[in-house]
Amino acid sequence: MNRRTISKGTLSIILAVLSIALIGYAIYRSTDVRQVVAGPGTETVYGEPQHGLILGLCIIAGICLLGIVLLFQDKSLAVDEVVTKEEPKTFTRTASNYPR
Repeated sequence: MNRRTISKGTLSIILAVLSIALIGYAIYRSTDVRQVVAGPGTETVYGEPQHGLILGLCIIAGICLLGIVLLFQDKSLAVDEVVTKEEPKTFTRTASNYPR
């Protein structure tokens, strides 16, 4: 049975795309227009940037970029290799009282 592990290059591409998407969405949310609607006795704010969301997205993107750096500094995964596992050989013997 052959089992292939995910390579460093594939994982780094996935992490890079994820971090770019997270930073892009954080920029998109931070540039939202703030609209204030004043009514009789009330004031409603629409489209205000959510700073906690933006901070969280930037932190997760930073963790993804840190993961890419740590992935390429790991020397134990220097060579991408295919892991093969051999099936154990099974013998079928019938029980008998006769000597061999």
